[in-house]
Amino acid sequence: MYAKQARAEQTQRRLLGAAAAELARHGYAGTSLSRVSARADVTMGALTFHFPSKAHLAEAVHRQGHEATRALVGRVAARGLSPLQSIIDLSHGLLALLRENDAVRAAWRSSRDGAAREDWYDGWLPWTEQRAVVAGREHQLRPGCRPDLLPLFVECLVPGVAERLDGTSAHHDLLTALWAGLLPGIAAPGCLDFLHPGGAPP
Repeated sequence: MYAKQARAEQTQRRLLGAAAAELARHGYAGTSLSRVSARADVTMGALTFHFPSKAHLAEAVHRQGHEATRALVGRVAARGLSPLQSIIDLSHGLLALLRENDAVRAAWRSSRDGAAREDWYDGWLPWTEQRAVVAGREHQLRPGCRPDLLPLFVECLVPGVAERLDGTSAHHDLLTALWAGLLPGIAAPGCLDFLHPGGAPP
């Protein structure tokens, strides 16, 4: 009984991994169950036994992506960084997830394409908005800098950088350079020297 259950769980993992890769690359509309089946080396009968439709399979993949994203927010929040630094660190974490985690990329792409039941941005954007408000209230922003612009920066920068270049290090360096250029116009002079555009040290 245990061996049968273990095989079933292994099959599910293979299917979810294959589906995540296909959804991340082709989007919901461009993903076919036959290609997922072939990629996972699982029969169509076994696929439909575990996931009766493409919608069920995509929802399971997206759930993994949302869980990974919310876990990232929890890790950044637990570090107790300053509000502005926490936004910078979150942006680097989101970039890494989009580059390295197919389920996260699939969830983001489905949200972008309007094919998702749950919006990927809802997993991190409200927290970022709250951190930005605190940064403004604590006078960490330059006079005249609107707190509501910070989440917009992340929303635009992270997917944009994720779509460019090859190699995780190159993406990290590009996002770091963008933050280094933006921060003098965002952070209050007294805070600027304490910020790390590449992410806070461990």
